[in-house]
Amino acid sequence: MATFSSDNPICGKWKLDHSENFEEYLKAAGVGAIKRQLAKRTSHIEQTIKCLDGNKVAIKIWSRVLTKEDTYVIDEAIDEETLEGEKVKGTMTFDGTKLTNTMAGTKKSPAYTIRYIEGDNLVHEFHYSGTTCKRFYNRME
Repeated sequence: MATFSSDNPICGKWKLDHSENFEEYLKAAGVGAIKRQLAKRTSHIEQTIKCLDGNKVAIKIWSRVLTKEDTYVIDEAIDEETLEGEKVKGTMTFDGTKLTNTMAGTKKSPAYTIRYIEGDNLVHEFHYSGTTCKRFYNRME
């Protein structure tokens, strides 16, 4: 198991720049038309990843319409809600470069997210029922 330190490049505060395949992902996840339109129009989204020494990571996703904050112990399941409001068991793993959150108990499987650094940006991939969305973030600090 890889461990974190506060100087890991994935740690920091990030702002959404653009997305690929976002609406298709929302449809696959069962998000209704009104909520999909609201999600598409919400352009100011921030994500803070705090790498706590050892085997913990705290992640906060913030927008004007939604805030989600969870702290994970690597390789241990926690009760959480997806961004779509579905209650699941989430298990975060870290391989040294990628944070992967696998969610058990979703209506359609498999469901997982992957966060990694590409160049100077954070890429956050969402995978649900065979549909993939990528969201690209620029570092804020």
